[in-house]
Amino acid sequence: MRWLIIYILFIPNLLAQKEEMPTLYECERELSLIETGDFNRNCMKVFEKDSSFKTYKNKLMTIKYKNEVIQILDNTGAGAYRRIITGEKTSLKNIVSLSTDEKNEYVTVLDCSDVCSVKIFPLKYSGSIAPRKIVEDPSITETSIIAVSKDLKELFVSQKDKVSVIKLISSERKISSVGDIQSFKSRPCLRLDEKDSKIICTTIDESSKASPIDLESE
Repeated sequence: MRWLIIYILFIPNLLAQKEEMPTLYECERELSLIETGDFNRNCMKVFEKDSSFKTYKNKLMTIKYKNEVIQILDNTGAGAYRRIITGEKTSLKNIVSLSTDEKNEYVTVLDCSDVCSVKIFPLKYSGSIAPRKIVEDPSITETSIIAVSKDLKELFVSQKDKVSVIKLISSERKISSVGDIQSFKSRPCLRLDEKDSKIICTTIDESSKASPIDLESE
């Protein structure tokens, strides 16, 4: 009788502990189910361990991305909230880089396949969601450094010897033909920021030190 009680109490737990985790291949196939809500949540752990995901970190969140998948981990406390942005509605093909705005809660993605575009997503949603804005312009390439103004009205694109400012005030979700682009001459930027309505380009100077440059004073 005692052995029967032990079996009933402990064997189910041991079996649960031995539950096999899905493989990376299985999880990548699972992504097609995210729109139906049938996505295997164990795949989040698999993606976290996958070294092929590139990682972008800031104070509030860790973002991992690979090809057409963005995984968001909330760093604000125990039991981190996990979100994933992927699926047909995102129109993501090949994520090259991204940046986030913690205050306004959006992520700006440089996505390049046949052509390069910038896609802006709200961070508070998960699943197959459409970008808030899609910007296509010849100035956007795989080597571009990108950032968005805090009011979401301008896109900053650093490419070689200049920084272009593309207006996003159009009511259209997709901006594919931009007429008025403001440009500033600059050395290649490592990072672009906006401060007091000015664009700050951080470059590497001759002494290999990072130097922020106020482009409006150039």
